[in-house]
Amino acid sequence: MRSLQAQPSSTSKGKGKGKGKGKGKGCILYFEDDKDLAKLITDTLESLDYTVVCYNQYPQDGMTEIERTLLVRPDVILIDIRLPGKDGYEICKELQKHYTKDMPAVIFTSGKSATEEIMRAYEVGGDDYIAKPYRLAELQVKLEKTIASASTMGQLNEELSRARSMVYDTMTENSELGIILRFLETSFMAKSYKALYDHLLATLNEFGLSASATFYLKEEAEYCSPDNCDHPLEQRVFNASKNKGRMIDVGNKTLINYSAVSILIKSMPLDNPLRYGRLKDQLCLLANGVNQRVKALELELINDQHKDHISIVANVIGQMVLDMEKNSVNLSKDFENIILDLESNLGEDFVRFNLLQEEEDALMTSVTDTITSASSLLQRSVEFEAQYSIVMQELMQNLNKPT
Repeated sequence: MRSLQAQPSSTSKGKGKGKGKGKGKGCILYFEDDKDLAKLITDTLESLDYTVVCYNQYPQDGMTEIERTLLVRPDVILIDIRLPGKDGYEICKELQKHYTKDMPAVIFTSGKSATEEIMRAYEVGGDDYIAKPYRLAELQVKLEKTIASASTMGQLNEELSRARSMVYDTMTENSELGIILRFLETSFMAKSYKALYDHLLATLNEFGLSASATFYLKEEAEYCSPDNCDHPLEQRVFNASKNKGRMIDVGNKTLINYSAVSILIKSMPLDNPLRYGRLKDQLCLLANGVNQRVKALELELINDQHKDHISIVANVIGQMVLDMEKNSVNLSKDFENIILDLESNLGEDFVRFNLLQEEEDALMTSVTDTITSASSLLQRSVEFEAQYSIVMQELMQNLNKPT
């Protein structure tokens, strides 16, 4: 006589811990409308240290009723295909709706062994099929193998999940390192501290982060913030923490100190310890790159100032050379005119003074010798100025050469 009441014939409740672990060897959810067979199977399996919850049909309240009785996830669902109300195939589909991510193994039982039923059982998601009448030893072997297989599959899934997580973390880390390397490669293009900060901020945005920074120059500190505004309290944090260590955590912010720059990283992922730790290592690398660029930038700015000064000096020297050349030409002309005037005046004076020819020749010889000596001295002066001009021109050319 078959009962059509949807009641569990046994409500042994497992106390095992962990998902899917009931008492002893495992937990079995059993659907069988043959009361005698259901009792025999239930008693036998419980004697073998299984937890069994058996229904003679799918309960009206569905999984709500089953979960009230079955406190843990079953390891195996044993379903007779021919049941009143929902048949075994329909029950399997209902259970799949509930166990969407971790469906227990399903073994179908039936008094028929037709190929169509076996194919249908496989189609709806069954893992095994056992035809009635079956021996208890056969059922025991199938249950043990199914539970062992499910356990192995669970371990494989866990290992696969860990492997996927490791691959994802590795890819993420490589991607983040790629961002940092790209920053280090392109930071030399920043020609001012503000440009360097903007480049840093754009890089941090790729990490989902933001930051303020203070650059420590020789005579002053230059503070930069994302909104380009002054934040006095934040600047005081920079000043107070500069010599307090390489890395300081302030809530969900991390301050990284180097000799030429301090960077206050905002919105650190405290809820993700793995990424938080990885980011701290990577951000130290990033901050070190910024620090090196600040030092190089300071030298470049000093070098640019020297270039400007040298350019001014070169222009002054160039003008001096031009003036010297012009003065030298004018001096030669003036000297030549003076000599000509002197010769003309002496000729007139000789006539007026009524000198004897002998006296005139002697005086003329003395004047000529003096003029010759003066001309020689002037020539040497001109040659010296010419050599000096050449030296100055070479100096000016060297000053104007790019460094």
